[in-house]
Amino acid sequence: MGFIVWLYNCSLLLACIVVMRHYRKLDQASRAFAILITIGCLTEIAAYFSAKRFHNNYPVYNIYGCIELLFLCLYFNYSIDVFRKKNIGIYIGIAGFLAGIADLLWIEKGSLYRGNSAFNFLENIVVISLCLFALARMLVQPGIRLTRQVHFQLTVLLVFFFSITFPYEYIYDYVVFIRRISHEAAWFMSWSYHVINIVFYVAVIVVFLKYSKLQKTHG
Repeated sequence: MGFIVWLYNCSLLLACIVVMRHYRKLDQASRAFAILITIGCLTEIAAYFSAKRFHNNYPVYNIYGCIELLFLCLYFNYSIDVFRKKNIGIYIGIAGFLAGIADLLWIEKGSLYRGNSAFNFLENIVVISLCLFALARMLVQPGIRLTRQVHFQLTVLLVFFFSITFPYEYIYDYVVFIRRISHEAAWFMSWSYHVINIVFYVAVIVVFLKYSKLQKTHG
């Protein structure tokens, strides 16, 4: 497990370096995506030290979840044509962020220091819905080669990642804490989750390395 975690951390760090190296040439949507990748990298560092110092890094990940939803909504605000005109994505992002904070502090009291399944469910539903809507909008726009469109590729990566990882938290809790099936099952769940993350970040690196050759429908 140590090697796969190391590989995951390396892929995330490299993705952060690549996206920020190209930051000046990115459009607004891609910049929001790049900032999110960077925040994700900083979150992993903070989570490591939090686990060492306080033996609990749930607060770091739970707060990051709220920020993640906000920046993903910002990404879609600038990548979806009908959102961009009225800043719909910004409103959704702010509402989601405030809902996440409210859930951590008041609705599910104590959830800041443990897994926040309610907000994770909300985040996954919102992001997957935005992905599907974005893809639908791209399909109806004439003259676009989807496979050469940067936001098509990023959106496909996002829907791939969130659709696959959506049930992981619930399955992991069921396997480990409820059924207590086996150490091997828990190990496989953790291992496969890291593999999915590695595939996602490697794909992000590839997209941003060829960014200048891809089409951008919005500024």
